[in-house]
Amino acid sequence: MNTGKCSFGDIEHCIMNANTINGINKDEKRPFAMDGLLYTIKSKSIIGLPFYTTGKFVEEDEKEIYFFVTAHEN
Repeated sequence: MNTGKCSFGDIEHCIMNANTINGINKDEKRPFAMDGLLYTIKSKSIIGLPFYTTGKFVEEDEKEIYFFVTAHEN
């Protein structure tokens, strides 16, 4: 996102339009995932290019949130 290659809208579009989770791996970095897992979701960006994001569920202010680790065009 810092390089202008994707936006929060691309991440949201990717997740909201994905049909499945494409990968589940063990989380070994802080902050640790609540369930110990990282999820990879593949779909498309707002303009229709292949796109993926990897993230995990963490606790923040007593709420469970989805923490984005990375997001990229494929």
